[in-house]
Amino acid sequence: MALILRRLGYDDTEAALGLDAVYQARAARPDLIFMDLSLPRITGVEATARLKQIRPSVSGGSSAFEQILVMAQGESEQTC
Repeated sequence: MALILRRLGYDDTEAALGLDAVYQARAARPDLIFMDLSLPRITGVEATARLKQIRPSVSGGSSAFEQILVMAQGESEQTC
């Protein structure tokens, strides 16, 4: 997925651990997050829940991260 996005001209950041995903998302404030459910230490589900609890710095949304696509190998995709 990252290679495809880079070839299309998008910047990407990758995290190997769930907690790293939370820290990197907070720092980078991406427009879209692809979250792997099987991340080690804290799962993608837990990382997504933590991100959804972060409030935006500008009012208007319920979360700073509105677009998180959760993915798992061998399972269907869903948006949280």
